[in-house]
Amino acid sequence: MSDSALWSALDAAVPRWRDPDFPSLSVALEGGGTAPRRERVEGLAASALGNAFAPQPSLDDALEQIDAATARAVIASILVKTLAYDSDWVERADAEHVASIFVACFSDDADFWTNGELSRRDRSARSWSPLTSATFDTGVLAVDDEAVGILWVTDED
Repeated sequence: MSDSALWSALDAAVPRWRDPDFPSLSVALEGGGTAPRRERVEGLAASALGNAFAPQPSLDDALEQIDAATARAVIASILVKTLAYDSDWVERADAEHVASIFVACFSDDADFWTNGELSRRDRSARSWSPLTSATFDTGVLAVDDEAVGILWVTDED
């Protein structure tokens, strides 16, 4: 899947996704490199999240590996409802489309990570390890031999 399909899906589903308002959506895709996968992920996360990037604890400790199906579910969940107030944000079909396209940007041997259970709306207590200075943040980081990507939401209450 091409990254242009992802940008088109984002523009259709979340027309103002590039605006710095909250909730804020950070999305980036880069081509492959020679550095180890984990280093490429950390570099892209720092670049995409900018000055707000402040993983607590370290990025290695904050992230947990997930599979592609879970990555799609995490992305869809964080787009459908805002993190701070569980307000409606993106239509479910649009959120699932964006999630599918993001995951399809990576090969079958891709690694996916998230930072906890903030996307799990079925639990009253959800734990996560923040990657930013925002009140709430979660999303998916992905990497394979050809690309590295992030789709991350931050929100304030």
